[in-house]
Amino acid sequence: MSKAGFGRKPVLTTLTLPDEAVTTSAKETAKALLLKFFPEYTTTSDSTQHRNIRVQVAGTKPPDSQAVPNFLPREVNEVIRKLLDKKCPGPDGIDGVIVKRIHKILPSFW
Repeated sequence: MSKAGFGRKPVLTTLTLPDEAVTTSAKETAKALLLKFFPEYTTTSDSTQHRNIRVQVAGTKPPDSQAVPNFLPREVNEVIRKLLDKKCPGPDGIDGVIVKRIHKILPSFW
């Protein structure tokens, strides 16, 4: 095993749908998962509770948002300079190398 390495297990691409049909490709499986976790929105599928909330919220004003503080260019430069290149990216998937490259090309972006 050490010479040949560990074989990768295949990723399952089949999924049983609510109508008992089965997906036959990775693309179909991805689409089914997307629709399951992020269903298409229509007002016709709202429950009575959802409709009541919409009526209540429609008459209210959104909360005032606080102004975003301005950062000095030197502050931004310092933070970006200290980013570590070999660290894993955060939840946004953007690592330090990408941030530094964007900053070099377009410093005003940040």
